[in-house]
Amino acid sequence: VVLPTAATLAAARKVPDASTSSGTRYTVRRGDTLSGIAQRHGTTVSRLKSLNGMRSDRLVAGKTIRVR
Repeated sequence: VVLPTAATLAAARKVPDASTSSGTRYTVRRGDTLSGIAQRHGTTVSRLKSLNGMRSDRLVAGKTIRVR
């Protein structure tokens, strides 16, 4: 029996990015955090908050945010 590694599980959770004229977007999934999204996309929490006009760190599952 082969068990999945943490990297395999993380890759399976990643939602494909959608490139748009306004940059790359990511659809928030249940359990996501700004720090986790920032790390996966090579950016910072501050940058994500700035791109999306966010004041708090709260995310809503199903919402699409800009990541680049």
